[in-house]
Amino acid sequence: MAFTFRIYFSGLFVVVPDNLDAPNSCHMLLVNSLLPRKLQRKKRDSQGNETNENEILDPHFPMLIYNDAPVGAPPDAIPKRPADFRALSGDHKGRNVYLLLHDDLEIRPDGNKVSSAINVSSPGDHAPLTNMAKMSDVFPGHEHIDPILLTEELKPKADENSRVGRIVSRIRGLSGGKLYTAELSVKTVKIESGGQNFNSTFGERRISVKLAWEIECKNEMILRWSRFDFDSNSTPPPRDLRWTADAGDPVEIWIENREIDTFIGVPSSYPVARALADFEVFFELEPQPLAANTPAPPVPIPVPLSGFGVGGQAGTLHGGLCPPTLMVTS
Repeated sequence: MAFTFRIYFSGLFVVVPDNLDAPNSCHMLLVNSLLPRKLQRKKRDSQGNETNENEILDPHFPMLIYNDAPVGAPPDAIPKRPADFRALSGDHKGRNVYLLLHDDLEIRPDGNKVSSAINVSSPGDHAPLTNMAKMSDVFPGHEHIDPILLTEELKPKADENSRVGRIVSRIRGLSGGKLYTAELSVKTVKIESGGQNFNSTFGERRISVKLAWEIECKNEMILRWSRFDFDSNSTPPPRDLRWTADAGDPVEIWIENREIDTFIGVPSSYPVARALADFEVFFELEPQPLAANTPAPPVPIPVPLSGFGVGGQAGTLHGGLCPPTLMVTS
């Protein structure tokens, strides 16, 4: 039976259209933020005063989450991927969770690759490329993605600054269907730069914090995993997940790159959520990423227009709602 298959995207990832004016497809790259990292920005107290301590970006875990159990592949087909764990609490309580670690994901409605152009023409609040935070707006000159991150095969490098390590998962060439903004930030945001001036055309507005992509399937949806960090002699075989919908109801899954606290039973109120999000992590995706111990440019920060302090900001740009960001090819 025909059904709608829908993916929600949120957290630390970038969207890279193949053509900004009229895209045929979009690349979706999840940023590698598995380890805590010290940011340039200083912490602020509840009154908005800057302290002497640097902000620490918590580890973000790249996850695929689903509610309805997928149908197993036939015995002679590619084996299905087992779930890594089940969410214990939070908005995904009871759902299965997969960790996406150096995985290429391929979308195959009814078992076929999609050749038609992606639709990004939703109006108003649902327009994805219009409402997204863009590196070209908030930090001109740092909007280009390293083309190696979009190539078919990413090989691990011997040096510790391997380019492979900058992303943890990706969907290359998401095409067909419709991409739109599923959720805007609760409050209007402005852009600050950590006390330093920079040229920004961002203005003050609400921004996309969750995107959705959907496509119509006649009978089934297959999501195929393959690894991009192995050489050709040791690459594990790809694995599939397969969904059908006998009643014709929509099938929804979530791809998120976010803190894992609530998934393992930690209350969302503890520890206190970071009040701000920023774009510092995206500098590493440029064609010439910053060398070790090289200070990043002045860091732009989206700040909800409600004054500082957790009370006005928790849940706006934190807890899996760090803004997805648009970068472009050269």
